[in-house]
Amino acid sequence: MHRTLEQVKRDIDTKMKTTTNEVFKKILKDTRYAMMSKSRDLVYQEIGAYQMAHHLDAITRDEADFMRQVLIYDGLNNNALIPLE
Repeated sequence: MHRTLEQVKRDIDTKMKTTTNEVFKKILKDTRYAMMSKSRDLVYQEIGAYQMAHHLDAITRDEADFMRQVLIYDGLNNNALIPLE
């Protein structure tokens, strides 16, 4: 079952407070904005950002897995959260 927007927002805020990785913090901040705006284009942009950061080893695998969960499972695959345009 998909999480609600409030649950996703709370999880992102918690990660932002606990991480020391500045690249991950920036991606989290931008992801939070994309999710709150419910913009598919911004969500796709953030998917590219976290994938590139992971490819360049700027974020860990656990951080990339969290981003995948938020952006793809809870974001793109949840039409109630990010509606089809």
